[in-house]
Amino acid sequence: MDLQKEVCEMKKIVLVLVMTMMMVTTGFALERPWEKEAGKESKGSFPGNSMGQSSTPYEIPLDNALVMGNRNAQFKVIVFTDPDCPFCAKLHQEMKTVLQQRNDIVFFLKLYPLAFHKEAYGKSKTIVCENSLKLLEANFNKELIPKTDCESREIDDNIKLAKTLGINSVPTMIFANGDKVSGAKSSYVIIKLVEENQAKR
Repeated sequence: MDLQKEVCEMKKIVLVLVMTMMMVTTGFALERPWEKEAGKESKGSFPGNSMGQSSTPYEIPLDNALVMGNRNAQFKVIVFTDPDCPFCAKLHQEMKTVLQQRNDIVFFLKLYPLAFHKEAYGKSKTIVCENSLKLLEANFNKELIPKTDCESREIDDNIKLAKTLGINSVPTMIFANGDKVSGAKSSYVIIKLVEENQAKR
């Protein structure tokens, strides 16, 4: 009789252990998809339409923006960039590749120097005062660009605008439906994003 009781107790213990292991395993399985999604957001893309459905590039002042491509092209992308940002330089090269493949895309560049790039503000002011895409590209190529004494509030306005839009990193692209994507992307990804965002409108 005692032997039977011991066997029953052992079976109960084994059953409890099996159920515990199943619960733990299920818990890990449920966590993995959540962790995967969190990892995607941490890579720099902004989830959702944080500017609202009605927001488009046309609502952001473009008069003093540097223009890459045909200003009247069908698909417009606004890019907040910093002349001393290496990732901005990489994205810039990919944007040039995009324009070699597509003449229906145009990029409007808004200079947004980050505070920890000590020389970026002065360089940005020079580039804007000269309204020179060539100077920006020269700086990306590590060439010295001349300083200017011109007065312009464009850079200060860009900084305020970026903060209003919730942009705190560069480069950041804004698409026609208001979606924002940060980080250096390949030309293939940029074209895909343009097409996907246009389809959402």
